Formats: sequence, C-alpha cells, structure tokens
Amino acid sequence: MPVKTKPREIWTLFSGAMGLDIGLEQAGLKPTLVNEIEKVYCQTIQLNRPELTLIPGDAAALTEKSLRAARNGFKGEVFLLAGGPPCQSYSSGGKRQALNDPRGGLVKEFFRIVDEVRPRYFVMENVANLATAALLHRPIEQRPGKRWSLKSYEKSAGQQLSLLDDEVPALQPEELAGSAIRALVRDVIMPLNYRINFGVLDAADYGAPQHRLRFIMIGSRDLPAPALPRPTHGAGLLPRATVRDAIWHLQENPGPHSTYTPEVARFF
Repeated sequence: MPVKTKPREIWTLFSGAMGLDIGLEQAGLKPTLVNEIEKVYCQTIQLNRPELTLIPGDAAALTEKSLRAARNGFKGEVFLLAGGPPCQSYSSGGKRQALNDPRGGLVKEFFRIVDEVRPRYFVMENVANLATAALLHRPIEQRPGKRWSLKSYEKSAGQQLSLLDDEVPALQPEELAGSAIRALVRDVIMPLNYRINFGVLDAADYGAPQHRLRFIMIGSRDLPAPALPRPTHGAGLLPRATVRDAIWHLQENPGPHSTYTPEVARFF
C-alpha cells in the first residue's frame, strides 16, 4: 500500500480573494493556512475553501507562535510562505510613498514573518513599480530638466522665473529610481540569509489575454533560489492569447452579471 504523507504546510498572507492561492493550487502547492484583514474577502475564503485555516486580521499582528497555534501547534517545517502585500504605495496611480507609506511597510512585515517562521521557500508578489520605486518620490515637474520648455516660454514673454533650472536641486540617492528595492534587499532581505531571484513578469507571456506586469521575488533558505519561469507565449513561442480567444464564445450567452447597471453604464 502507498505510504500516506502529510500535506506540505503552505501559508499565504494578504490572501485577498485568493488569486495567488489559486495559482499555487494549480501548481500543486495547495495552501493550508491563509491570512486576510478584509471581512468580505474572509467570507469569500470561508465560502470557497472552508477546509482552510483562516486567520482574519492584520498581518502586522501575526507571530510565528500565533500562526503555529492556528495550525494546532504545528512544529514542523513550513514549505512555502507566500503573499502579495498591499501595493498602493508603489503604484503609479498612488502617491508613491513606497516604504514610507504604512501600507508599503507591510512588505517589511511579510519579511519579518519569513524571518520568524523560516520557511523553506518564500514568494512575494507586488506591482511592477516596486522594481523602480524611489524611497522618496519627487513630483516630475519638480525634477531637474523638467522646466526647460516653461523657462523658454516665460523668457520669450519677458517674464522672470522664480526658480531656474540650475536652481533645482539634483536628485538625492533616495530619490533615484530603484532606491526602494535596493534598500529593501540590503536592509531587510539580505540579513535573512535567503538566496533570492526577482524580476518583473508579464502575464501575457504565460497565456493570459492581457498585459499584466507583476514583480515576483522567490527566496530559498537552503538551496539556490529557483529561476523565474520562462515565457511560454510571444515571439518564437506560442501565440499570445487575445480577448477574442478568452470571451468571444460568450457573446450569445454572456451569463449573469454581464450587463452594466445604469449607474456604471453611464461612465462608458
């Protein structure tokens, strides 16, 4: 008879509606414990995965002790810890406060828990802008070299600029693109003694019918970190999927929730 083995412990933080978790499941890595702060997402998790250990609440309040207690005092190795900490502070649509934003600081909380739990592997997902975000964001119009056209116009109009280009201070190291990830790796991740690989991946390169860029970091405690997955779609590979490929068959029978409400329709 085959020997039954216990499932590997796979924990996810900031689980949301379980998008990352479903991807892990499809890769044969079924989560055993999840954490989420938003009540409606917790209800979704409980409805769709009632067998999971769910810890509702703030990830910043979690400790190795509380996580293991939730798993009935589990004392063994956690195979994988994964999560996508809030991304608003790195997004181009936000204020770009990076690690200085309390939400951006939750990236540090993720790695604090990695340090406490010491899983064999970790995976951290975030917006692509994490790769280029600065520790301190200076608005574009206040950066050197961004006022030339305005200066030329005002000079031709016989007006005087209150701030000339050569008076605009040069960007400081913490204002340079990529300074946030460099600081995170140097000050937070390297002291953990995990070997890492990271980069920006595009979902269209893996068969999704849209370009969706995401920063992915993989860490390994004992061995060299696994390589990021190679693209399967694109030039010289399988053709990229299109929206037509994904939803054309639904045009005659779109199913529920496919019609906009009047409130939403007016925006289109």
